Amino acid sequence: MSKRTVHPSKKPAGSPERYPFRAASSKGVALLRATLLAVIAIGGAAWGLVRHYNYSPPPLRRPYEARPTTPREADDPGTLQAPDLLGADAAP
Repeated sequence: MSKRTVHPSKKPAGSPERYPFRAASSKGVALLRATLLAVIAIGGAAWGLVRHYNYSPPPLRRPYEARPTTPREADDPGTLQAPDLLGADAAP
């Protein structure tokens, strides 16, 4: 035998609501979502500020040690010297 359901009009007095586990109202859910989003955004901003002011970056790479230069290279270290194609025969 199956259990018979009680018709709402014949429900005994003092019994619980028909749907005790009904979904929350849409206004309440929207408010909860907005509040949760705001809390996450504030937490993320706080984390970003703390990280920004407390983060110590790794040391920068240093250039190679300066190698000894010839007097000809010491004139302008940012340029490459042209090869001497004529050798010692070049006219002054």
